[in-house]
Amino acid sequence: MKDSFQPPLKSWVEEGNASCLMCSYNQVNGVSACTCRDLIDEDKEDWGFHGSVFPISSSLACKVFV
Repeated sequence: MKDSFQPPLKSWVEEGNASCLMCSYNQVNGVSACTCRDLIDEDKEDWGFHGSVFPISSSLACKVFV
């Protein structure tokens, strides 16, 4: 995932000066991507992303990370 999907997304976030990201329902190692603090923190630290991460609107089990 890190080698195939993240490079294009990272460039869109950086070049587009994104202010927020939307996480998905997908699970990574049995944990929802929306609630996996490690994934969210990696995006924020490695990419220099300072915005908010929001769940898909109908996902009630997810949190918003700022």
